[in-house]
Amino acid sequence: MPLPGDPPDPVEVIQSTADLKRIATGPFTLNPEQLMKVVPRFSREELRAEFKDDRFLSNYFVNYWEFARGETVLTTYPWKVALPISDICNATCTFCTSWLRGVRMLTLEELERSETLLAHSAMIGIEGHGEPLIHPEIEALIKRLTQIVDPRSRKYLITNAARLDRHFDLLQELGIDIYSISLNAATAKTHDEIMGLGADAFERILAQIRRLVAIREEHRSRGKNDLEINISFVVLNQNVHEIKPFIELGNELGVNTIWLRTLLPQEGGFKGLNYHLLPPYDNEAFEKHRSEAIEAIKNSKVYVSADVASWSAPIFPQAVAAEFKAKPPAFVTKADAKKYEKPDISHYQDASFSRCRGRKVRELSPAELQGSVNPFNRSAKYRCLDVYSIWHWNDFLNAIRPCCYMEHHPEHEYVYYDGTYDFFEAWNSPGFVEIRRSLRDGPLVSWCKRCPSQPQYAD
Repeated sequence: MPLPGDPPDPVEVIQSTADLKRIATGPFTLNPEQLMKVVPRFSREELRAEFKDDRFLSNYFVNYWEFARGETVLTTYPWKVALPISDICNATCTFCTSWLRGVRMLTLEELERSETLLAHSAMIGIEGHGEPLIHPEIEALIKRLTQIVDPRSRKYLITNAARLDRHFDLLQELGIDIYSISLNAATAKTHDEIMGLGADAFERILAQIRRLVAIREEHRSRGKNDLEINISFVVLNQNVHEIKPFIELGNELGVNTIWLRTLLPQEGGFKGLNYHLLPPYDNEAFEKHRSEAIEAIKNSKVYVSADVASWSAPIFPQAVAAEFKAKPPAFVTKADAKKYEKPDISHYQDASFSRCRGRKVRELSPAELQGSVNPFNRSAKYRCLDVYSIWHWNDFLNAIRPCCYMEHHPEHEYVYYDGTYDFFEAWNSPGFVEIRRSLRDGPLVSWCKRCPSQPQYAD
């Protein structure tokens, strides 16, 4: 209930597209919950007409309208783009394949070919499957990106921060708004065990985080609230005991958000990774550590984003988990994985891959349909922003993923996009359209049933 003197709720104030234009002067003036209540009040044509002289905001609001309506064929560009700066990484994270599969880096030519897409984007991610700051042309890429994007857009960096000190001043000059630092530990020992960046990396990274927080506070003293620093932690068997101290560390550092991310489920083991050893629920003290985490989240002064219930969800299908229990895969050291266990990426390198457009190639078998677990009891009308608003150009050799979890619809081929053909042919490829339809009408794709949860909004 609003108190006397509180500003009026924009959801109540906005009764016309003119009101929306007057109040929402930028893409983030209203939060997603407010937008999901406001934009369905109007038609797509009314929104386009009101913002006809501003293609950037027109695209943003109409995209939210298409998301709210559950449209399957989109007329808008995604407003968030994850740029694959580098698929190569200097870390060797136990839960990630970039140090095994990474083969390429973004070129300036590829950036230029995506100029129209980027010009419509309200949020640009400088990331990659690997570490963006190891790119030898990172300065030129970010400078050109800054020239292409609308000045109202935001730029975020996802980094392990091991090289942040080398590029610190450059990133400040180029206007990075959000720093998301993958830390995954609360101690130097666990940090090195999981990420393999060296025994001294943890303290060096913490020093850079403190430096960023100091700059944020200096900005705030001048009335600017333009810098956000977040830290993230993928919950694993090997670090679940450090969740509570990680939350305490985030509070001590004074970051904006602490992200506790759920380990992604898999269809089976992954060659080169000891993924069968990673599920946090296999830790003998899991319930104790989870209880401590829940209490720490409750007491944290810094916002903690976490889906604690999902930490218990099965990582593998039941049959695969039983197989691993009966006959555990052999342990592979990181050194041996680099030498001998590189996953097969020949599919991406095959000449025919460049012709993949997400076409349907098969039907799911009855066994696949029946064996699809649904640990969160999800059903139709499940909302996923990824396939509406996020361009996951964040994979190997121009493979476009529907989300950060699923590589392609299980009945459809991959989508290959390099900027040389019409964007909407890729964005509305059969596989993408079918995922949107299944989210709206059901049945859900198996991957959608098992992934960590997406924010849901009331109709």
